[in-house]
Amino acid sequence: MKNVIYEGNLPLPEMQVYSLESIENLVQFLNLGIVKDVIVLSENVGFVRSSDRSKYYGITSKGCGCPDYLFRQSKKPNGKCKHLKLFERAVKLKARNEELAAERKKFFAMEDLRDASPFRPTLEAAEVV
Repeated sequence: MKNVIYEGNLPLPEMQVYSLESIENLVQFLNLGIVKDVIVLSENVGFVRSSDRSKYYGITSKGCGCPDYLFRQSKKPNGKCKHLKLFERAVKLKARNEELAAERKKFFAMEDLRDASPFRPTLEAAEVV
């Protein structure tokens, strides 16, 4: 992977294999927390750990970097490997979690308004004319 960052945007990983160390460094650099089996950078870009857990495959909107994906593309143009299916599921799950968090935030904001006491004029306020 190139060490070039284009004006705040990450360069798209090409269909390649990445070492554990390079992915750990990327996660640390981007402050993404812990290194997981599926790393979603955007809905079109990410990394998925291989089955033997020794490397990561780059995932883009164009496909996956694993040998199985290349084989499936030669046999059936729309064939997806397990890494690509797992990545797509992780993207949907992340979007759903963000949607639920927004709903939760909106709900709790309404709860706070419900608990607030409304303004009620008192006799002292009326006398101060």
